Amino acid sequence: MPLYLAPQMDLSIDLAKTTGPTFSGKGGAENQAMLDINKNINKNLPFENAELFQKPLDMPLADFLKQMDEYKASSLQLIADTKGTPYYTKTQQQAVDYNIRSAISKYHLKYGIDPVIQKQSMDYMVANIANRPADFMTKVMEYQNKMHVLRLPIEDTQTIFSKVWEGFDVNNANLYKFSDTYRTMLDQRLSTLQALEGSRTPSFRGRNIYQQKLLTIGKEVSNPYVKDRLLYTAMQMVIRPGDSLTVDYNKYMTVATDPYYKDLVTASYNNLLKYSPGKPAPLFTYNTPDEKPVSLSSLKGSYVYIDVWATWCGPCIAEIPSLKKVEEQYHDKNIKFVSLSIDDLKDKTKWKNYVADNKLGGIQIMADNAWKSGFVKSLNINSIPRFILIDPKGNIVSADAPRPSNAELVKLLDKSLETM
Repeated sequence: MPLYLAPQMDLSIDLAKTTGPTFSGKGGAENQAMLDINKNINKNLPFENAELFQKPLDMPLADFLKQMDEYKASSLQLIADTKGTPYYTKTQQQAVDYNIRSAISKYHLKYGIDPVIQKQSMDYMVANIANRPADFMTKVMEYQNKMHVLRLPIEDTQTIFSKVWEGFDVNNANLYKFSDTYRTMLDQRLSTLQALEGSRTPSFRGRNIYQQKLLTIGKEVSNPYVKDRLLYTAMQMVIRPGDSLTVDYNKYMTVATDPYYKDLVTASYNNLLKYSPGKPAPLFTYNTPDEKPVSLSSLKGSYVYIDVWATWCGPCIAEIPSLKKVEEQYHDKNIKFVSLSIDDLKDKTKWKNYVADNKLGGIQIMADNAWKSGFVKSLNINSIPRFILIDPKGNIVSADAPRPSNAELVKLLDKSLETM
């Protein structure tokens, strides 16, 4: 919940009411208005009401836009009634504008989709993605086709695009500081610009998506506050072991300006240099589902292919069928397959059940502190799935190895085994 604070305010917040917090004192009116404005946007979204949203959204665009006009009028009146400062008034008016843009975008995504069939589709994918049957994609496409029961006319789609994206400001630092809605839409906008650049520039398309994002931010965003924070967030995904590590780091350092974020990235960079190919891998000792400890040291003498995953991670689950095939292909070779879950410890039973229910092979272990586990932090793992290959001496072969679904993995494993 964002708060508006300014010098000389004497704000009191009552959290005891079941209807939500209430504000009083100097600054109370401004904060109450912000809260009410955010509540009101959901009242005007038919697809946010669980009781109403049991059938396809079929409200005509004109009717929905009329609701948005009513929301805007009531919200602007709430802002005016506070008699707030010019800064407060301006930023809250802008927040209302981006709330409306977001609502129209959601309308577009939800229009004509049968929520019952959509849930059936999600349930089917969750239940079957790990052991993907032969007709898996056929079934998924059938669900996708069935759940779209209505389509918007092309002129409505054009109107929506105009209302959502025309005049979108990617440099609004004030909104970036407090509006989740603005930050989410900004990320969507930059992703769209990134895709457009990729469609027309082969050299841009040849970079990975995180490098593309860095370039897009550098090109499109000029406000220092917004730019530095976006660059840092993107860099957390870019800065990973590989041939481009130093190039990516140097590029970031030339475009970033905030010393705080530059120091954080430098620390991550220096840490990764310690685990470049040929360097000793960070050690670990984690437990199997039956609480038996497994250490990396105990696996010396064999190659070790580690899959860092979690039961809540869709892309991780999607790799399981390919991982099973690779395990089977190399079952008589000198390589151990280790799946390291970073589920929260409170979900240990869920992890154990998932391993058993899906007959997961290899060595199954669970990290001791999720994302904050020593092995995970040492390798700067900030997204999953992540795969690591370690040689029989315990040294890094690749701290960012190909996924099981990538044909390059078999080439890497074959080449590594030939050198023994």
